[in-house]
Amino acid sequence: MTTKRNIALAAPIALMCLGSAAYAAPVAQKSKPKPAPTVTLGASASQVAAGGTVTLNWSSSNSTSCRASGGWTGPKKTGGRETVTVSADSSYSLSCSGLGGTAMATVQVSISNGNAIAGGIWRGTDPSTGGKLIGIVTETGNFAFLRDDGSQYYGTFHTVGNDLAGTYLGALPVGSTYPDGSNYGTGTVSGTVVSRKTISANMSFTTAAGTAVPIGSATFAYDKMYNNGSSLADISGNYTNTADKSIININKDGTIFSQSPSTGCVVNGLVKIISATYNAYDISYSFSSCTGQYAFLNGTTAVGLGMMDRTTEPRVLRVGVQNDAAHYVMTGAYPRK
Repeated sequence: MTTKRNIALAAPIALMCLGSAAYAAPVAQKSKPKPAPTVTLGASASQVAAGGTVTLNWSSSNSTSCRASGGWTGPKKTGGRETVTVSADSSYSLSCSGLGGTAMATVQVSISNGNAIAGGIWRGTDPSTGGKLIGIVTETGNFAFLRDDGSQYYGTFHTVGNDLAGTYLGALPVGSTYPDGSNYGTGTVSGTVVSRKTISANMSFTTAAGTAVPIGSATFAYDKMYNNGSSLADISGNYTNTADKSIININKDGTIFSQSPSTGCVVNGLVKIISATYNAYDISYSFSSCTGQYAFLNGTTAVGLGMMDRTTEPRVLRVGVQNDAAHYVMTGAYPRK
């Protein structure tokens, strides 16, 4: 008896087996990292009288919950405003959490000693030239007044009640000199200040060569742009130096890089937050590879202040830095790209 193989039945079975052997289990895909939370916290004032109030305002991103600590406590919404009473120097912290981790911000509020506060962005006119002056003054009184011709006055204010006094250095841009051949000098300032409103100042100035330069009196008006606050996320980006067409890059960690095609200068530096409540930044950077009349800057470091001017579009980074060792100042207004 002859046995016949059922080829029609065997073939599908073989194919099924082959198909099963060829099948590969799906490869597990790595999940993308969750975005890290960010949080910004500000206060309506850095100083108040004992028993006074301040308004705390905050915002966060990539977060699902927030909790306060320090001078205030408890769970908070992921964004909002709250008024608190301040009876002693206080630190207010806010921690916000999300799938990507936790972020924290802190703001300090101190009890006022009764003296006026000179901190702010101030606008006025230089009585010696008629040119515009923009002042950046920190809450501790450090200042840089930027003149529209590139000159700069910088120093420290002190206040007693509403009386204001201070000393400062003044310098011209590279290549400019006073009639006596010097390019810098020292001065004094006295006057009055009404916190967050006006500064009335009387200024005197003497060049490094000993020539007294009449400056006179000036009045400055407070610019509420100072209340806009500051953050590395806000200031990061690319800015154009219109003088030499170079690009100034500020990374999200605050590091600065730029190279000038005209002078060869390579700039490496850092932007720091002074207080997230106010629109003022600490800026420092060092020089290398400078050529020609700028070679004297190599190996030196400039420090100063900056602020973000939102009165124009695109917004403008205004900077005033000084290099005392080289008697150099740099006053710049750089549009954001």
